[in-house]
Amino acid sequence: MTNTEQIRGLRTKLEDKTQEILKLVASSYGLGDIGSLEECKLQHLHEEIEEIIDQHDEALMEGDTPEEWRALDGRLAKTELGRLLQERHEVAEQILNLLDEDAGLGEEE
Repeated sequence: MTNTEQIRGLRTKLEDKTQEILKLVASSYGLGDIGSLEECKLQHLHEEIEEIIDQHDEALMEGDTPEEWRALDGRLAKTELGRLLQERHEVAEQILNLLDEDAGLGEEE
């Protein structure tokens, strides 16, 4: 499997994780099925999810030591939302690694 195929698969997985987060947040707000939401409510929910993901990514950068990173991972893993955010972040990191790998290969030629 080429990096391009892996990236394509990982992007699908990334979107699936984002949808899982969206459904979880919608459920926690009592909004029900996201497929039946009005367009404006769905758009607002998508914006909120983007903000949650951004805040999670920023929080991951705050720790200075491996111990702080592990402590944050432990706290996040205790909630379903935290677990989904971690899983999504791991997929995003895999995509970035493959993109970096592709960029490095292009420079060597």
